[in-house]
Amino acid sequence: MCIALFMTLLNVLQGENFTVLAVLQTLLYEIVVAVLIGLGFGFAILRILRGKHEMESLILTTALLACGSYLVALLAHASAPIACVIGGLIVGNKWKEILADAEIGDVNHFWHTVEGIINSFLFTLIGLELFILDLSTSLVLGGMVAFVILHLARFAANYLAFAMFPKVSKKSYNGSLTILSWGGVRGGISLALILAVANVPQLEAYSSILVGYTFIVVLLSGVVCGLGLPAVMNAFYYNPNEETQGFKGWYQRMCHKMNRKGFRYIVGEDAKGNETITIFQPEILIDQKDAEGVATVHHPDKVQEVKRLENPDNF
Repeated sequence: MCIALFMTLLNVLQGENFTVLAVLQTLLYEIVVAVLIGLGFGFAILRILRGKHEMESLILTTALLACGSYLVALLAHASAPIACVIGGLIVGNKWKEILADAEIGDVNHFWHTVEGIINSFLFTLIGLELFILDLSTSLVLGGMVAFVILHLARFAANYLAFAMFPKVSKKSYNGSLTILSWGGVRGGISLALILAVANVPQLEAYSSILVGYTFIVVLLSGVVCGLGLPAVMNAFYYNPNEETQGFKGWYQRMCHKMNRKGFRYIVGEDAKGNETITIFQPEILIDQKDAEGVATVHHPDKVQEVKRLENPDNF
């Protein structure tokens, strides 16, 4: 959706006529056609996967899903990322019915390896970007301000989304809003989009500022949000090995202050290997204790609240 909107704005900057109706038509076309392409490829790939058990066939078939849907969407002038996402969601939600767990695990391992290789090239290129930037004090400070504004805007957008859908908010786990907002790490897509804008003649005079701000935001996202995300997760999910000493310990204690409700979850597995989420020290919610730590008042109604918070259908 964001990429489709970005491309629409880019066309406007390149001199195309701007009307609200034309923008809406372009967005609807890119999104609807991409969804249809993704649906078609998703169900077609599921059909092809039936009966296949050779690792090479499984990998090539999933590669066909990614590359084929992307290419067809590009040729149709639709949103290629949306087409890939829709196709992946369909296959990912249904292939457990037709493939063994070991086969799915092997395919996932292959694509995780590919992802790691691509990410290594990506961040190497991001680092090389530093050599073509004319970094100055004003540019660095502006990038830092842009980073703060960007993540405040992300938090506000997530908050509004939760407020607009109270049923989703009610079923969300403690810390979902904070983790979603903090985990908004920017990377290669942001740089690719801004480099496309920088080549527009109308913005050529501002290209160094746009690219510089984006580079600094991506860098700070990786350093601050990426490296700091485990500590934020520990504030809401119990980790017996969390840092307690030095700067990391201080940072962890600061992150714990984000958890205003005071309780945390424990992620585990049941006997069948399915993921389970339970509340760490649920007596915090159920009992009221005196100064010596002895429960003095029991709240039976809070037991149902604990069960609701541990519901596996939560978001």
